[in-house]
Amino acid sequence: MNEEFKVPDSDAKTIDLLLDAWEEMVEQGERPAPEIICRDYPHLLAEFVSKTEKLAQVANQLKPNEMTQLSDPDGAPELKPAEEIQWKCDASRLRYHAHGGLGIVFRGFDQQLHRDVAIKFIRERRRHNPLDIQRFRVEAEITSRLDHPGVAPVHGYGLTENGVPFYAMRMVEGQTLQQFIDDYHTRLKKDELPREHSLDFRKLLSSFVSVCNTIEYAHTRGVINCDIKPGNVMLGKYGETVVLDWGCAKYVGSEGKAKSVGEESLKPLSDTGGDSASGGTGGTPIYMSPEQHAQAEDVGPSSDIYGLGVTLYRLITGRPPFPPDSSLSKIRESVIRGKFRKPTDLCPWIPKALEAICLKAMSLAPEDRYSSAEEMAKDLERYLGDEEVIAYAEPLSRRVSRLMRRHRGVSRVLIISAIVLILFSTVFAGIMGQLANRESYARHEATLMRNRSLQVAARSAATSMALKINDAWRILEIESNSQHLLEEMQGPGNQMDPTQWEDIQQWLVKQAQSQEKATQASSWFLCNAEGVQIARYPLEDDTGTIYDSIGSNYSHRDYFHGNGNDLIVGEQGSPPHIEDINLSTVYQSSNTADLKVAFSIPIWSTGNRGGERQFLGVLGYSVELGRFAVLQDEAEGRLMHEISVLVNMRGSQNDKNSQFGMILQHPDLQAMLQKLNPNLSDIPRLTEDELNTIENHRSQRIEQIHEAGFAASTTDVLLIDDYVDPFDVMTSPSYVAACEPVCVVGRSSKSFNTGWLVIVQGLSSE
Repeated sequence: MNEEFKVPDSDAKTIDLLLDAWEEMVEQGERPAPEIICRDYPHLLAEFVSKTEKLAQVANQLKPNEMTQLSDPDGAPELKPAEEIQWKCDASRLRYHAHGGLGIVFRGFDQQLHRDVAIKFIRERRRHNPLDIQRFRVEAEITSRLDHPGVAPVHGYGLTENGVPFYAMRMVEGQTLQQFIDDYHTRLKKDELPREHSLDFRKLLSSFVSVCNTIEYAHTRGVINCDIKPGNVMLGKYGETVVLDWGCAKYVGSEGKAKSVGEESLKPLSDTGGDSASGGTGGTPIYMSPEQHAQAEDVGPSSDIYGLGVTLYRLITGRPPFPPDSSLSKIRESVIRGKFRKPTDLCPWIPKALEAICLKAMSLAPEDRYSSAEEMAKDLERYLGDEEVIAYAEPLSRRVSRLMRRHRGVSRVLIISAIVLILFSTVFAGIMGQLANRESYARHEATLMRNRSLQVAARSAATSMALKINDAWRILEIESNSQHLLEEMQGPGNQMDPTQWEDIQQWLVKQAQSQEKATQASSWFLCNAEGVQIARYPLEDDTGTIYDSIGSNYSHRDYFHGNGNDLIVGEQGSPPHIEDINLSTVYQSSNTADLKVAFSIPIWSTGNRGGERQFLGVLGYSVELGRFAVLQDEAEGRLMHEISVLVNMRGSQNDKNSQFGMILQHPDLQAMLQKLNPNLSDIPRLTEDELNTIENHRSQRIEQIHEAGFAASTTDVLLIDDYVDPFDVMTSPSYVAACEPVCVVGRSSKSFNTGWLVIVQGLSSE
């Protein structure tokens, strides 16, 4: 700059301020004269004009595309620094924190922002499974896109130097809800008089309400958690409640619900494999819903409602409803049957309203649960606010007590008035009439609840029985494909020479003993292609004598040919042998004279002869009548005034040789079989009227289950009034019975309908 235009520092600052004002006015579309801007500083006019002219020259020399960059399309005051960016997080000092089924979490230190972070890696044993890697990526995406205070924010996703996927998220300091629950109930045991309104208890319930609201948010985004439990909820130091571990989360869609609350449905973009990656419904067995245990395809938000109910159960009682140390099959049976003690049976001090909220969420039928997690949260808030909850019909005394607490002055007046009014007989008569009406209404409601309970119990029992049958078939499918078995069955001479059967006998003994708990079988058997029994377990009776069945031909048995009934010895069925898994009719053992049914499967060669498979024989195991442990035991049934009955509905009522209507399981059947040595004709059957009623409904109900699976409505379960107990025909009291066919969901049409029927009978209230 020329010497004549130099100005002091103070004037330089003034020039800058004047230029800023000029640029701001130009941006607003104005063209101010320099004299106007410099009217208070006339000695700076020449310098100001010189600088503005130079700025204009620079602007004119810019290319058109550069001019457009001066204004950001998003309205930013400056150009964006880059089209794409990458950021890197360096974390050090990793220490083990926790682990789950899919991932393991370490606490790390973010060296850039100097903070603790949680870093989750996929577990070592999962790193080589592409599906598990995809699930881990989907978990990270779902967690990051659930933008809610109740979900830990994700900072980033990446791979280690050796290719191990991980994602970093906020490190939530605090304790799990499980730890708070355990601590509370440990202290509670020391108190002689537990108080439902204690501050700690109400804090726990308030935190649980936050969990419900978080799950509701996820549902509005189309995501279900599938693994809700106290150990997956973190309570922070400052009252925050965070739901952790979305590793089992599943996208189910929620377009309608998402739009209604102004949210966007969250379909994982990383789920390139369709439903396979985000479709799992794993979880912790004691917190899983009946639908999850039944492996239903249509698991939805109501499954999470059940998980919330189990979590609430543990919060208020201090223990889970199902023993966690039980076997998986036992837990599954208890969950599907709804076999758990009420909260008040464990803790009598628990308010009935709170228990009702818990039991409603844990209803066996999804349609009987809360319609949403939000509805459950609101019911809990009503309870905390000393208001009437939806899940519980409060007695009049409870409502009066609440009114008196809220309006103490008015209550005193009402008490005095009540004393006066009570003297008048008309009021007394009115009260008695009202009580009579209430009693009538209560009886009606009790009848409806009793019927509903029977329907749900029948549906659950039928599902449990179907799962047990499916387990039996799966075991046989695995064993029948044993390479050792196929080699022995296809070996030269073993089909006819008994000396060649020793290896197969040893194999069968080993497999039967390993599956003893799972099958509860009374015997295993193996027949060759001609129907000759070449192996059996047990091989000997109590005296050490080998059973006569070894070497005998059983091609006439239904478990071998699958024609629907046993034939005369020596007669061949049409087809001559089963083609697929089979559930036999009842037969009498030639060794023990016990009445049994058998699960069986054909054994096929591997197709190395001319490219076609060859029938090699039949593998199966038998279960004695009356020993289906999956159904309710006698002691429990008597206690609940309900009896579970299993009935065979295969065959025809007009066929004398048919087992149509025969009782396969009943609390009194075992005692009958122990006292007598009955044949098939001694087994009780349903009455003709009952069979006609069931048949008129059964085919339609089977079609409903085929279409809806486990989600088939329990309200459509058949109810029979004036049902007659088949073991107490002469003095039978009045029963109501719920009847449900046993259908194995997921199997072929031939195997889907087992031909069995579950009946749950209860005493009539009339």
